[in-house]
Amino acid sequence: MSPPVRNGLVWLLLMAIPLVVLVGHTRYFNFVNDDAFISFRYADNLVRIGELNFNPGQRVEGYTNFLWTIVVALGLSLGCEVVGWALGVALICSLGTLIVVQRFGMTVDRLVAAGDWPADHKNTAGASWRFVAPALLALASPFACWTSGGLETALFTLLVTAAVWRYWAERIGGAGIPWSGMLFALAAMTRPEGFLFFGLTAVHRLIDNGARGGRWLPARRDWAWLGLFLLPTLPHQVWRISYYGYLFPNTYYAKVSGVDHDWRGLLYLQNFVANCKPWIVLLLLVVPRSASSAPGARASRSLYAHLLVLVLALAVHVVRAGGDFMALHRFFVPVLPLLALMLADGLRNLHALLLALRRQRHAPAFNVFAVEVVLALVVVAHFGWLSRAHTTGGSGGGIDGVPFMNQFARDNAAVGRWLAANADPDATIATTAAGAVPYYSRLRTFDMHGLTEPSIAHGAPPLRSRPGHSRTATTEQVLEWAPTYYVGVPAVYSHKSDGNAAERRRWEPQGYRWRVVPLPDLPGRWWGFFERTEDGATEVRSE
Repeated sequence: MSPPVRNGLVWLLLMAIPLVVLVGHTRYFNFVNDDAFISFRYADNLVRIGELNFNPGQRVEGYTNFLWTIVVALGLSLGCEVVGWALGVALICSLGTLIVVQRFGMTVDRLVAAGDWPADHKNTAGASWRFVAPALLALASPFACWTSGGLETALFTLLVTAAVWRYWAERIGGAGIPWSGMLFALAAMTRPEGFLFFGLTAVHRLIDNGARGGRWLPARRDWAWLGLFLLPTLPHQVWRISYYGYLFPNTYYAKVSGVDHDWRGLLYLQNFVANCKPWIVLLLLVVPRSASSAPGARASRSLYAHLLVLVLALAVHVVRAGGDFMALHRFFVPVLPLLALMLADGLRNLHALLLALRRQRHAPAFNVFAVEVVLALVVVAHFGWLSRAHTTGGSGGGIDGVPFMNQFARDNAAVGRWLAANADPDATIATTAAGAVPYYSRLRTFDMHGLTEPSIAHGAPPLRSRPGHSRTATTEQVLEWAPTYYVGVPAVYSHKSDGNAAERRRWEPQGYRWRVVPLPDLPGRWWGFFERTEDGATEVRSE
């Protein structure tokens, strides 16, 4: 067997381990989030009626994941079931991220071994260490959790990781088309944070050019890189602003504008650090390589500085935005591959340190392999505990656990299907859950939290600090919209309930009656809601 074939088989065997671990870890969570159905509804309307809108004829940018919405629309146009398609694509993206991380590690080895770049220097020493980062990533509970969920997180993480990898591969090679600019563009079209990563990388590019070669002005290759970024993003930005009419998506005005979220954001960051503490501590071990005077140390410092700036900048952005109400830190997932790369280098430095100690005659005898096995078991046990903890809890402290999110989406999907089967096609609904209920019912929807409703996003004052839920329509605003069904927060019971007495006193005088119906999709479960009566409809219209 020739060496290339043998090396290829070894690569497949070593890479298969983290890939299989990630598949199993993701299946352990295996859930869908109600918010994912907002994008699904946009995609459905694009395929069915040719409009990228939440409600037909109402131009509102209630999403921040354009490229992911287009990917979902592609699946719907092919006749795929939306949840299966979204989860399948996300899993493929995360598996791809593991492969990119492994290749990125090899690029780092080339960078450090070359001492300075560009250079055509290949280094295979310690290549087996480059499978550590994918393994760590596959074990990480946040990464596995948000490979599931149905949101754009996995696609965005893949694009960011691939863009940063290609950026450094291009820095080493010094020739060819700078495709990393295009990858950053695709990331920016998937999540707005892509613009942040590109901008910081552009600053790093200029500073590094000046520090390395005294060239402080952009060269032709730098302009080509910028051009590849602008090629898709500029037309997209021109289209979205002209189509929707605002500089920022409607979700920005609903979630962030005019709301002080800093304290919640700091709490979100604190929880992330606490839950990922083995990573944070071991990251300090990257210092010996970058602080040394060996060839490649300057290149290593430049690389680590770039990665750390991206991580810290995202942390500041997340804090300012107030974090999230969903478990397991999905907003930090896009930088987990970069952290895993640095952590793998830290572990390699630790390995070298342990070997040096072992060689010292006065040091006590110990087995380096045994120490590293114990360390690996600690990491596995920690993330095993973390995954277990977030698949058994409910909702509390402003954070929705995975089981709660999954059940909420299932309940809302059943409600939406009941409406699709029983409501008049011209009926309308008002709800705070703008995901599965509108998606499956396909009824015109008044989103009471304003994510897809400009009158709330721009006109309602923030009353709560919960991200995405800070603004809520008043009774008067709902009545002005005059929905056929007032859903509010979908109320699904295990029995035929009389509902909330305060809610009944609030809505029955306005011409709405309380109804409770069984849900065929959820045997033994009942849904309660308010339906507008004929008298109420006349009264509302007359107002």
